[in-house]
Amino acid sequence: MTLRKNALMYSEFGRSEGNYCKDCSYFYKINHHGKIYRKCKVYGITRSDASDWLSGSTACGLFPDKQYGGDKDIISLVTREPQKETQIQGQMNIFQYKGEGDEE
Repeated sequence: MTLRKNALMYSEFGRSEGNYCKDCSYFYKINHHGKIYRKCKVYGITRSDASDWLSGSTACGLFPDKQYGGDKDIISLVTREPQKETQIQGQMNIFQYKGEGDEE
Protein backbone atom coordinates (compact mmCIF):
# COMPACT_ATOMS: atom_id res chain seq x y z
CA MET A 1 0.00 0.00 0.00
CA THR A 2 1.32 3.43 -0.93
CA LEU A 3 1.33 6.07 1.75
CA ARG A 4 -0.35 9.37 1.01
CA LYS A 5 1.73 12.57 1.01
CA ASN A 6 1.21 13.56 4.63
CA ALA A 7 1.50 10.01 5.95
CA LEU A 8 4.76 9.57 4.07
CA MET A 9 6.20 12.77 5.51
CA TYR A 10 5.04 11.80 9.03
CA SER A 11 6.56 8.33 8.69
CA GLU A 12 9.90 9.84 7.66
CA PHE A 13 10.08 12.82 10.03
CA GLY A 14 7.34 12.49 12.65
CA ARG A 15 4.63 15.08 13.37
CA SER A 16 4.84 18.56 14.81
CA GLU A 17 1.48 18.82 16.56
CA GLY A 18 0.01 22.30 16.81
CA ASN A 19 2.09 23.56 13.89
CA TYR A 20 1.10 23.95 10.27
CA CYS A 21 2.86 23.43 6.97
CA LYS A 22 2.17 27.05 5.96
CA ASP A 23 4.49 28.22 8.76
CA CYS A 24 7.39 25.94 7.76
CA SER A 25 10.51 27.22 6.00
CA TYR A 26 10.17 24.46 3.37
CA PHE A 27 6.64 25.52 2.41
CA TYR A 28 6.21 28.07 -0.34
CA LYS A 29 3.73 29.39 -2.84
CA ILE A 30 4.18 29.76 -6.57
CA ASN A 31 1.99 32.09 -8.58
CA HIS A 32 1.88 30.76 -12.14
CA HIS A 33 -0.51 32.25 -14.69
CA GLY A 34 -2.76 33.59 -11.95
CA LYS A 35 -3.03 30.30 -10.08
CA ILE A 36 -1.43 29.69 -6.68
CA TYR A 37 0.43 26.42 -6.18
CA ARG A 38 1.56 25.39 -2.70
CA LYS A 39 4.61 23.14 -2.51
CA CYS A 40 6.92 21.54 0.02
CA LYS A 41 10.59 21.65 -0.99
CA VAL A 42 11.37 18.46 0.90
CA TYR A 43 8.44 16.48 -0.51
CA GLY A 44 9.35 17.54 -4.02
CA ILE A 45 8.32 19.91 -6.75
CA THR A 46 6.43 18.77 -9.80
CA ARG A 47 4.17 20.50 -12.27
CA SER A 48 1.33 18.29 -11.13
CA ASP A 49 -1.45 19.22 -8.74
CA ALA A 50 -0.66 15.90 -7.07
CA SER A 51 2.33 17.47 -5.31
CA ASP A 52 0.36 20.51 -4.11
CA TRP A 53 0.27 20.89 -0.36
CA LEU A 54 -2.50 22.03 1.96
CA SER A 55 -1.27 24.98 4.00
CA GLY A 56 -3.40 23.94 6.99
CA SER A 57 -1.95 20.43 7.24
CA THR A 58 -0.21 19.45 10.46
CA ALA A 59 3.49 20.05 9.94
CA CYS A 60 5.94 17.17 9.85
CA GLY A 61 8.89 16.83 12.22
CA LEU A 62 11.07 19.09 10.07
CA PHE A 63 9.10 22.10 11.32
CA PRO A 64 10.14 24.85 11.69
CA ASP A 65 13.56 24.68 10.07
CA LYS A 66 15.34 21.41 10.76
CA GLN A 67 17.81 20.59 8.05
CA TYR A 68 16.95 17.93 5.50
CA GLY A 69 20.12 16.29 4.26
CA GLY A 70 18.53 13.78 1.90
CA ASP A 71 19.81 13.60 -1.64
CA LYS A 72 16.36 12.94 -3.09
CA ASP A 73 12.95 14.51 -2.81
CA ILE A 74 10.57 12.42 -0.73
CA ILE A 75 8.21 12.10 -3.71
CA SER A 76 10.88 10.03 -5.46
CA LEU A 77 10.40 7.34 -2.81
CA VAL A 78 6.89 6.69 -4.07
CA THR A 79 7.31 7.47 -7.77
CA ARG A 80 7.40 4.38 -9.90
CA GLU A 81 10.43 3.79 -12.05
CA PRO A 82 9.67 2.85 -15.64
CA GLN A 83 9.93 -0.89 -16.01
CA LYS A 84 12.52 -2.23 -18.37
CA GLU A 85 11.12 -4.51 -21.03
CA THR A 86 12.38 -8.02 -20.58
CA GLN A 87 12.06 -11.00 -22.84
CA ILE A 88 11.44 -14.41 -21.34
CA GLN A 89 14.02 -17.04 -22.27
CA GLY A 90 12.85 -18.71 -25.49
CA GLN A 91 10.12 -16.14 -26.11
CA MET A 92 9.84 -14.87 -29.65
CA ASN A 93 9.51 -11.15 -30.30
CA ILE A 94 7.46 -9.58 -33.07
CA PHE A 95 10.48 -9.21 -35.35
CA GLN A 96 11.33 -12.92 -35.16
CA TYR A 97 7.82 -14.04 -36.07
CA LYS A 98 7.14 -15.20 -39.60
CA GLY A 99 3.58 -16.38 -39.93
CA GLU A 100 2.40 -19.16 -42.26
CA GLY A 101 1.68 -18.02 -45.79
CA ASP A 102 3.96 -14.98 -45.57
CA GLU A 103 5.82 -14.33 -48.76
CA GLU A 104 9.44 -13.40 -48.89
